[in-house]
Amino acid sequence: MSQTLCRKIGGGRVPAYEVLLVTPAVARLIQEWKTFQLAGLMQTTRQAGMISQHDSLCELVRSGRVDVREG
Repeated sequence: MSQTLCRKIGGGRVPAYEVLLVTPAVARLIQEWKTFQLAGLMQTTRQAGMISQHDSLCELVRSGRVDVREG
């Protein structure tokens, strides 16, 4: 898990985060030095709780909590 604090519209901060869970598929990609494929895997396994920082930022912008120029 990692996070970046973004300026919230109206003041304060809100985290944009990334969650990568260690699954057998993730472990295999890392072992095979195919880490460039992790982003695609995170997209297909979002229902398992994984989320990219890009998707988290997009969600914050869509919800009106963060200005698009912040990302």
